[in-house]
Amino acid sequence: MGTEYTVWRKEFKKFSQVESVSINSSAGRLDETIKNRKEGILQVTHKELDDIQCKFNGNLYSGVIDYLTKKGVIVYYKDTLVAYFDIIGYSSYIATPNEDDKIHKISEFFNAIKNTANTNFLAVKFDYWILSDAVIIVVDNNRHPLFCGSLEYFLGTCSDILRYSMREGFPLKEKDCKKWQRGQL
Repeated sequence: MGTEYTVWRKEFKKFSQVESVSINSSAGRLDETIKNRKEGILQVTHKELDDIQCKFNGNLYSGVIDYLTKKGVIVYYKDTLVAYFDIIGYSSYIATPNEDDKIHKISEFFNAIKNTANTNFLAVKFDYWILSDAVIIVVDNNRHPLFCGSLEYFLGTCSDILRYSMREGFPLKEKDCKKWQRGQL
């Protein structure tokens, strides 16, 4: 039983959100300490591990993804759509005079994007992030698999973001996602 726990511990440790994993053999469980988690330690029993292993036909990694996703530790997207936009020349834009006007203008631009990307309607939900001068939008297919409606909303949202960027004078470029698909980014 100790060897089996060691294998599971290695699988949990593959995730950067998992700070530490300790084996509690006497209680028949693993205790996972999650970084920046207020709720404390996650505990998964031997029976739960057996159920996960059975559900995922021995694929422990997929089982850990499912477990951590259900516990709210990770957000995991599989076979979804991603849009990644970057403002061209953002550094030089903010380096020029009239800082207050620029802060107001970029703030309005990002608020418009937030309002547009904050889609949560029926079976369509987007997650989005604004990181410095980049905007990332993902179709949350954990709620519902991709379908024509989610594709239409996604393309409409991307179109609206491009429209806002042109209206406000922020040229956008789409990042090359081919590297993401190969796991090289």
